[in-house]
Amino acid sequence: MTARWFDDECRAAKRMTRKLERQYRRLLTPAARTAWREQFRCQRSLYEQKFVPHWCSTVDACRNNPRALWRIVKELTESPQQSSTSKFSADDFATFFRSKIAKIRSSTATAPPPDIQPLQSTTLTTFEPVTEDDIQSILASAPPTSCPLDPLPTWLLKKLAPHSIPVICNLCNLSL
Repeated sequence: MTARWFDDECRAAKRMTRKLERQYRRLLTPAARTAWREQFRCQRSLYEQKFVPHWCSTVDACRNNPRALWRIVKELTESPQQSSTSKFSADDFATFFRSKIAKIRSSTATAPPPDIQPLQSTTLTTFEPVTEDDIQSILASAPPTSCPLDPLPTWLLKKLAPHSIPVICNLCNLSL
């Protein structure tokens, strides 16, 4: 194993588990099986004792660094088969989904069509125009947090509110 938390103690436990497994496979006795299974439980417990604190401290150390945190999350969620030696291309991805869709279509080809009943709903017959006071109260209640993807930070929108509220009000009323 190449995991950072996998140390000499883990290696020794794994060696002992393998040794007891080989002994069980050779002897096939209930006592040998029990010894192997018990050692395996101890090994798993040891791994958990090493794994959990290691990753908790690693994630905690990246608390103020989003890029490093995402790298750690990727490392935690990536399976060993997704290592740098086996990357899938966009064509592989597209081929997989095309074949999956083809299988689904062929398996449901003989199924009867679904019976979709229209839902009873009310229609919007009148519209009460929004007022500048409505827009002001919505802006005032908005939290001042923003995302880097926001086209305009909330704090700036709030600061420009006296100038932007009439425009926003007009846009809302014209759109409906």
